[in-house]
Amino acid sequence: MRSRARGTRRAFTLIELLVVIAIIGVLVGLLLPAIQSAREAGRRNACTNNLRQLAQGVLLYDSAKRIFPPACFNQDYKNQGSWSGDARNRVSWISASPPFLEERELYDRVIAYSKVGPNRYPNDATPLNGAASPYIRQPKVLVCPSDPNAFPNAAINGDSTNGGLGVTNYRCNRGDIWMDWWWYEWRGPFGNGGTGSCGLRSNRIPDGSSKTLMLAEGVVGDLGTNVRGGLAIGVAIASGAAPSVCTSVAAGGQLVASGGVSVVTTTTGTSDTLGRRWGDGESLFTAFYTVVPPNGPNCGISNIDSTSMWAVPSASSYHSGGVNVAWCDGAVRFVTDTIDAGNPSAKITQSSPQKYTGPSLWGVWGAMGTTSGGEQYVLDQ
Repeated sequence: MRSRARGTRRAFTLIELLVVIAIIGVLVGLLLPAIQSAREAGRRNACTNNLRQLAQGVLLYDSAKRIFPPACFNQDYKNQGSWSGDARNRVSWISASPPFLEERELYDRVIAYSKVGPNRYPNDATPLNGAASPYIRQPKVLVCPSDPNAFPNAAINGDSTNGGLGVTNYRCNRGDIWMDWWWYEWRGPFGNGGTGSCGLRSNRIPDGSSKTLMLAEGVVGDLGTNVRGGLAIGVAIASGAAPSVCTSVAAGGQLVASGGVSVVTTTTGTSDTLGRRWGDGESLFTAFYTVVPPNGPNCGISNIDSTSMWAVPSASSYHSGGVNVAWCDGAVRFVTDTIDAGNPSAKITQSSPQKYTGPSLWGVWGAMGTTSGGEQYVLDQ
């Protein structure tokens, strides 16, 4: 009887195993940036879609009301419920838009909330007489998935479970001159909806709806020194001031505290900084300006309460190299943070800078923020 020779199986040596592991590590290292890039491309695409949806909502509002939704002092709320004037006047352009964003139930909640008390400010998360605050809801359309600070409170399209307010990554264009939030001499398409309203219709913008910004991204504040999400106060900003008084507080991507300037790292509540109240019409929360270039610093004056009114939020994002913006005709495009923003040391010298009607001093970026500056520019980037 013949016996069969058994074959022997050669095992990996330790060195061979280490080589294989090293090769796998190299491949993972090569693939990981591509995977991360693909994920960010998906997040940026989702952000673009959000901005496009919001722009269409604004245009639908414009079609129905014959005006853009005012940034504040919206007359739609004048005779609603028992709101006092100050609380009512603070309601933002976003609060007026839900019916045109398939969010009618949220708008109804805003109105219902106004009827249960005279001072239901849009920074109030407190339930009253059985009516839950609408401002604790987090609409998905207001959140850019690339912003790690945009998910502070609740499940998307749900109410906060800890009483926190809903945030927004999208802000309205209030022009190229710094002003108090309620002043009516705005150079952007979103104005004060009260007496002296400067709100416009999309087809009545002198510079053209395709040449004027409607909305832009803005990161949610993180109460830190990061230029995008941080907030510097004690900055000598005023109507017509040079952008350099704000841009000079940043270095190496960080805000610098010196010469009377401080960085807000703690406040009375986490809702007291950039974008953390979608319902509030004060500048810090739902507006941006085309003065400081995209992804530049955000500046305020003496304290957090004054800053919320006089803040100068820039357009900003966590996308690489720029921000998504929407024009007043509904078009959406990516604008780089190297866009021409003019001479940062230039300033408006006339005695009442808020009444200035000439072309923007802040280059192409400033021109994109004006409705009637008469500028001629080509966006080539």
